[in-house]
Amino acid sequence: MDSPVTNKKNNTLKQVIEHMTETNSSFSFLMNDNDQVTGLITVRDIILQFAPPCVNSSIGGGGFFELALEQSGCH
Repeated sequence: MDSPVTNKKNNTLKQVIEHMTETNSSFSFLMNDNDQVTGLITVRDIILQFAPPCVNSSIGGGGFFELALEQSGCH
């Protein structure tokens, strides 16, 4: 089994996204300075920070965007 993806709580969002991309993971545990889990961030969490609550799903956008709409409950 692979090790879980972890990031420090004070990492930037860019660093978290890069680490998740490098490891092909859809989530990452957030750790404090004592290496205790303090949170969890998912691809869905990241998408929702940049997308309006619901986009007109009839516009379409192909693969990634269709999946993002489905995961955010807008499709």
